[in-house]
Amino acid sequence: MAKLAALLRQSVVPFGFALVGLIWIATQTLINQQRESVHAQILSNAGNLTVILDREVVHTINDLDRILMFLRWTHDHSSLLDWPSIVTEKYTVDSEAVQIAVTDAKGVMLTSSALPHPTNPIDLSDREHFQAQLHSTRDDLFISKPLIGRASGKASVQFSRRLTDATGAFAGIIVISLDPSLLTRAYSDVSLGPGHGLALVGDDGVLRSGAGVYEDLLGKQLPGSEKLAQFFRQDAGSTVAIDSDDAVEVVRAVEGYPLNVVVTLPGIAANTLYANSARNYRLSAAVVSILVMLATIGAALRRHRYERRILRMAKFDTLTDLPNRAQINDRLDAIVRLPVDERNFALHIVDLDEFKMVNDSYGHLKGDALLKVVASRLSAVTTHGEIVARLGGDEFAVIQPVTDFEGDARSLALRLIACLSAPCRIGEIEMNVAASIGFASARSDGDSASELLQAADLALYAAKTGDRGGFCRYDEGMMRQMRNRVAVEFGLRRAIERGEFELHYQPIISLLTNRPVGFEALVRWNHPQRGLLGPDEFISIAEETGLIVPIGEWVIRKACEDVAQLCGDLRVAVNCSPRQFAGAGILGAVRSALAASGLPAERLEIEITESMLMKEDQQVSRQLGELRSLGSRISMDDFGTGYSALSYLQRYPIDKIKIDRSFIASIVEQPERQALVKAIIELATAYNILTIAEGVESVEQLQIVRKLGGFEAQGYLFSMPKPIGAFAAATGGKSGSLAA
Repeated sequence: MAKLAALLRQSVVPFGFALVGLIWIATQTLINQQRESVHAQILSNAGNLTVILDREVVHTINDLDRILMFLRWTHDHSSLLDWPSIVTEKYTVDSEAVQIAVTDAKGVMLTSSALPHPTNPIDLSDREHFQAQLHSTRDDLFISKPLIGRASGKASVQFSRRLTDATGAFAGIIVISLDPSLLTRAYSDVSLGPGHGLALVGDDGVLRSGAGVYEDLLGKQLPGSEKLAQFFRQDAGSTVAIDSDDAVEVVRAVEGYPLNVVVTLPGIAANTLYANSARNYRLSAAVVSILVMLATIGAALRRHRYERRILRMAKFDTLTDLPNRAQINDRLDAIVRLPVDERNFALHIVDLDEFKMVNDSYGHLKGDALLKVVASRLSAVTTHGEIVARLGGDEFAVIQPVTDFEGDARSLALRLIACLSAPCRIGEIEMNVAASIGFASARSDGDSASELLQAADLALYAAKTGDRGGFCRYDEGMMRQMRNRVAVEFGLRRAIERGEFELHYQPIISLLTNRPVGFEALVRWNHPQRGLLGPDEFISIAEETGLIVPIGEWVIRKACEDVAQLCGDLRVAVNCSPRQFAGAGILGAVRSALAASGLPAERLEIEITESMLMKEDQQVSRQLGELRSLGSRISMDDFGTGYSALSYLQRYPIDKIKIDRSFIASIVEQPERQALVKAIIELATAYNILTIAEGVESVEQLQIVRKLGGFEAQGYLFSMPKPIGAFAAATGGKSGSLAA
């Protein structure tokens, strides 16, 4: 005992005890730091999962709602509905939906994709989604609690919208039933640790979909929902975390829908990384201080590697291993901070043409494999200091150092297009890839990363509007065109609401009688600031945005109304867009206009373009036949400017072709044009089809057209387009019905 006391009194002993104490203090400090880091990472992972799951849910619901809106639009715009055919069409039935169903106003199912022709009535009037739409005064998408479908017999969440009849009264519902597991399926098989859970919960606390610990709670109240209810319906996009050592719960409100994403991850107490690190630290401290230091160094190295991996995920695309949009933004920000004369860089944006078709035809795995091939090819071509990145989807970016911007950028664009156009084999499938490129100069086309990206995007858009597989350099006119396009689109929407359109008419003259036989209706926009605008300034934008459909319906209705006021049998020709034939609305619009105006159907001509006929669309052919059956005539506009073929005249019910004005404009000076016009007239005559010469502006042109055998003509020689009132007196308009 005395010897032990003596040993304890040695100075080295306190130092040893002190050293051991310092080792344990340092060890515990490291353990605490590791705890905070892992805990912060768990919170971050849970928050990121809620963001990703939120986007997946919104994307899925939006896709379903677009199907519902399309079906309802078909209901509202078609007088002859074949619901069983519609709900079972490939473009209607989503492959992930359990079924699509339609009920009448009493809740009886009319049809469904599972039972197109029910043999026994199926009453859905007591269902939550029917009752909600029945008693709703708003046009909202309703999302039900999970239930067992009476037609499908499967558990599903119901997405429904109400139908109304022509008077606005409730006429039933359209409902899509979705397997609840699909809402969280993307992450249901991901190993997130024991006790993890993913849930989609309504504001009422009931689970619409769940995985992990929530998998068996479908349709039930979320445990602890009373505690979480205070966080439901928070501002969309914001998250609230409830964490403890055992578990971390993060709640995020889904924007636009009464739903909340709930993610539960195991807490720090169940984290293997933290537990192993703490045990190793303590074991090392108990054995020897050197081992503690080695363990600390090892932990630091592991932590460094982990942080580098996370940093790489934030800066690089996980599929192609290329830099991502965030890194491109950083590089561009660094470039634009340079003096202008040192910004010797070009930004290329490369977009694959028809990539969606690859995904749709071969699946996303093949699409991903193709993107990897594209990334490899782009990297192989760019060997002079360029930076290649993936911006997202099928869009890539290349930052190119340049000496001569025009020459270097064009040269690289050509090389990129050439390398991508070579066929590539994905498994057993050989694919032909094409790409369009837009590029901009860092010197002159933007003073920020966003401006440069926008400039290159506008150039890409211009490239895609031309021939696919080409490239285009940005210029300031593109920005003006974009802003003008936005202004025109916005103005068009207001013009429809405010009735700012009007029709002018150009007479069509018979070359046999020299008298008018009808008119062509030409739309004009009476713009409140810019005055009267011709179709060249807004029709193409109306086509792209789909606004041409309501505009076209108004033109048909107004033209019939105006010409019906004129005496005699004068007819009116109305230009129709391919968009109007995309649905089933054109026939209804014509019937409605004829009925409202009292104009006989044979006095209405529908003018179409060759582009509409090139696809050999059975729907277009059927609708043209039905219009012809009504008594209306069909004419082909601008004949001779496209891919005019005899097959058009054989396959489609065409009564008249209009010889394009470009032939007539040069018919006096170029005798070969006369031969072409004569050939067209003789061809039409052989098929018993009338011809109209467009753009006749001189007596000499008229004499040649008459000599060549033309039947009818129109142009400035006879009259400029004018309001219908200008022709009322000459044609015997009804008193007081037209302007003088």
